[in-house]
Amino acid sequence: MKKFSIALSERIPTLTKIKIFELCKNGKNLFSEFSDEVKDDPNLFSDYAGAMRILQDVANLMRKPNTQFKPLQLKGVRYKVYEVKRNKIRIYLFHQEKTGHIIVTGGFKNEQDEDINQLKNILKSYYDEQQ
Repeated sequence: MKKFSIALSERIPTLTKIKIFELCKNGKNLFSEFSDEVKDDPNLFSDYAGAMRILQDVANLMRKPNTQFKPLQLKGVRYKVYEVKRNKIRIYLFHQEKTGHIIVTGGFKNEQDEDINQLKNILKSYYDEQQ
């Protein structure tokens, strides 16, 4: 039985040129907990909303500077992985050919190393399951 699935993101309009999905593990959306936490924090909400706007722009093929959207070079990861940045907020996603961008998780600027290690582990498991 597969642990991973993807669901079309309800946080990004569906009419974007590149579809945005969210990764689920055992039926649980991995991005939801982070999203719910920051949406309820008035100090973080504007950064979260800004990061989601950046992601929507990227999904509509708009270029963004590396200070907002950049590829990550992760050893051992077979997908194109990206980081959306808006002040304290980070959103990590990857691109799967013929599917679209898939949001994996979110995090905070001061926890990037931990978040990226978690991201690498999730992507390795996801890739192994797809084989």
